[in-house]
Amino acid sequence: MPSKSEWEEAYKRLKQGESYGDVAEWLGVSKSGLYERHERHLKGKVEKQKAELQEVVEGKEEMEGEFQDIEERYQKKKEEEEKKLAKSLKEKKEELENIKSRIGELKKKLKDRGLTIEDALNQLKKLGRLEDEVEKLGQRKNLWRRFVERKSAGRKT
Repeated sequence: MPSKSEWEEAYKRLKQGESYGDVAEWLGVSKSGLYERHERHLKGKVEKQKAELQEVVEGKEEMEGEFQDIEERYQKKKEEEEKKLAKSLKEKKEELENIKSRIGELKKKLKDRGLTIEDALNQLKKLGRLEDEVEKLGQRKNLWRRFVERKSAGRKT
């Protein structure tokens, strides 16, 4: 009985084009025995390749499914982000419209009073300085009151 390596060599010779008769004689087996063994060998190779191909196909299908899931999640997230941005943009537009209308109202009031925007800004600055002066005067008044209270408290004792 030939060894495994001898059978492999026989398959190789058959693949190279040698006749079954010559290879069978070289192996020391019958021509029909070589033919049957070679047929089993080829069928085994075909089955092995089919199994490998099936694994590849299943892997491909699995990857396509995963890709589909990823694509769906991406699309859903993209839509959510677009909704958020649209809502935010709408709010900002409304805010801008409110500011524009408020500016229009203020301009109308200034025009009714015969003032320019520059005059109004100057008056605001003056008001700010006046508020600071009022605060400082209040602080001085409190200091003076405490001083007077301490002085009068010192005389009573």
